[in-house]
Amino acid sequence: MLRTNIVTSQKRLSNLQAVWVLCFTANGLLVTRLDDLSIYWQEAR
Repeated sequence: MLRTNIVTSQKRLSNLQAVWVLCFTANGLLVTRLDDLSIYWQEAR
């Protein structure tokens, strides 16, 4: 399920591969390594 929410683009920013992530702000920009990202969630009790 997680892979469907991240789309790899052919576009590059300063020779870094660009990706589109679901639910990320439309005018935002984050520069980091993909292996540095983590996803946390909380289940309702």
